[in-house]
Amino acid sequence: MEYKVCYKCRKKLPLTSEYFSAHKKSYDGFDGRCKSCVNLFSKKNREEKGEQYRIDNISKAKEQRLNRLAKGQCRHCSSERLENSDSYCEKHWFEYVAKAHLGTMKRGNELKVLLEKQEYKCAYTGIKLIPALNASIDHKIPLSVDSEQYQKIENLQWVCLDINTMKRNHSEEDFLRYIKLIYENRFWVGTIQYTDGDGVRSSNTQLSTKSEAHLSLANG
Repeated sequence: MEYKVCYKCRKKLPLTSEYFSAHKKSYDGFDGRCKSCVNLFSKKNREEKGEQYRIDNISKAKEQRLNRLAKGQCRHCSSERLENSDSYCEKHWFEYVAKAHLGTMKRGNELKVLLEKQEYKCAYTGIKLIPALNASIDHKIPLSVDSEQYQKIENLQWVCLDINTMKRNHSEEDFLRYIKLIYENRFWVGTIQYTDGDGVRSSNTQLSTKSEAHLSLANG
């Protein structure tokens, strides 16, 4: 494991995101101060400057976000935004989806791995999924049925947004049952009997709709 010495407190700490904040301009990608020192510095400024310090920070952060967005960058970092997103790069897009479905942005990579495991295809239709366009998270067991499924990655799957809209809060079993009923009601497969000079013959025929089946039989 790599270590780094904080230039403020001089403590030797593991070079990880747990102890140091990311800093892209640094040679190792991390801030020279540990998170504890940064927090102490911020606390001291808040105490000295009071409410104005908070207001200044909010204004500064807002200005930085607007500048990044104007450059086509993610609102949170200098990475390029996803083609179909107005605000986020790929990393932050997955993080915000994780926040909504897993309760924390820290599990964004788990959702990316899940999408890769599905080969960027809808679990139901095989349609190609594109982040920030049609990729949508589906709960196999709806939270309205079992709230304990919240934050469980094994209960999640990536599906096409349109399919997810149709599924709504149905369980996977009910949704597939409804799809089967729709198909069976809309499309008809049966045996048509007809008579010619040699006698009665039968033919297995798939017709596009029930109405066409009735028409065919009527004209037979």
